[in-house]
Amino acid sequence: MERIPPLGWIALALILIITIGVNVNMFSMLRDLNNKKNPRKMKMQRPNTMVNSLKKARDIIRDPLAGEGDKYNELAGLVRDIKAKQTLENNKTNETDPDTSGPKE
Repeated sequence: MERIPPLGWIALALILIITIGVNVNMFSMLRDLNNKKNPRKMKMQRPNTMVNSLKKARDIIRDPLAGEGDKYNELAGLVRDIKAKQTLENNKTNETDPDTSGPKE
């Protein structure tokens, strides 16, 4: 039998930690379901924290820049306005200056 390299032990430890963490979390969720029968205890606990955190993680993975979209749209609008002003200024200067685009004599 071959020896397991150190990286293999690290991978096994991570898998073990994740498995234990998931099981503990599921057990605590099951315990929370049982506490719903007693409304006094339910007021002190946060409902569906794991479900909400998983939904938030899913939304972040789907669209990591969702919150930044409004800022990017505002920036795009400002850039569009600046370009439009520059175009108007260039057109005004071309109208007031003599035509320099033709051949020089």
